Amino acid sequence: TQDVNRVRLYRVFRDLSEGITALGPYSLDSNSLYVNGYHEPPTTLEPPIVPVTVKPVEEVKRKLFNVTFNVLTLPFTPSLQNITSPAYVIQSAVIIDELNNLFANSRVNSTFSRCQSVSFRPASDGNTTVESICIFKILTSGQEVNEVQIYREFQNNTEDITTLGSYSLDNNSLFVNGYHESAALTTTSPMQTTTPNLQTNPLEFNVTFIATNLASVAGLQDPNSALFNSAASVVTLKLNQLFSNSSINKTFS
Repeated sequence: TQDVNRVRLYRVFRDLSEGITALGPYSLDSNSLYVNGYHEPPTTLEPPIVPVTVKPVEEVKRKLFNVTFNVLTLPFTPSLQNITSPAYVIQSAVIIDELNNLFANSRVNSTFSRCQSVSFRPASDGNTTVESICIFKILTSGQEVNEVQIYREFQNNTEDITTLGSYSLDNNSLFVNGYHESAALTTTSPMQTTTPNLQTNPLEFNVTFIATNLASVAGLQDPNSALFNSAASVVTLKLNQLFSNSSINKTFS
């Protein structure tokens, strides 16, 4: 059996958050984690001195792609165009993190470098259009990606352009350097029957930590605010991903 207790849950969180320092786009205070009151003070170790041989850096050629799509679950507000606002900082960090994860785990990962420079503008339906720049390397072998490959990797890793992390997408809104494919017509899926789950007795754990790059503002204490809902959905998503991919995933609900 996969028994869990607060000590094991603490250590799983620690091991999958780089020593309690990172959760998705958030930086964490490594001395702030408590699970049902259980806490371990951080230990400091002197790193060994390892000689490093510095090799001359070869110039790497890069190719930039403008990846644009509409988010149906992000209503546009003027604050999303203010790069110093909490709304912009949170949303841009989360979207960049999701795009980096998408391409780093795709079939074009050998040429992928990073995504950056997100901007927002109002979509025609009142939601938000995201414009991002993603950078790919041109390998010395001459291998490079094109707009069609990037479009289809995005499509294949977002459930046919419908979900990106916690966001719902307009499946007819994706453009990569102007390249676009019209969304296919949907078909009705056959009805499926489900077997009810057997009753279980869940254990609940209070997991507490401090995100050092999420400024405390009034909107984060209002459960009805867009800022609260956005940050809460991202943290919940990242915690679910952490424990679902851990050694205690069989008991995680």
